[in-house]
Amino acid sequence: MIQPINWPPKGCDINPIENLRDIITRNWDVGEERSREIVARHANEVWERLRRRPNISFNLVESMPERINEVINA
Repeated sequence: MIQPINWPPKGCDINPIENLRDIITRNWDVGEERSREIVARHANEVWERLRRRPNISFNLVESMPERINEVINA
């Protein structure tokens, strides 16, 4: 008989790039972006706002050991 493994349906995001993408998504102000140029401009504005938060990348990288341990313990 095959024993099922208790496994979460969706893995946690331990990749810092995925976390940064999530932060960008949460900071995205939905507007009337109707053209590629307007979307690109808006994306650059969001990115520049995040760049003004100098510790964002550092904090994501520094949190990696704790997040990896959480995955191992789970």
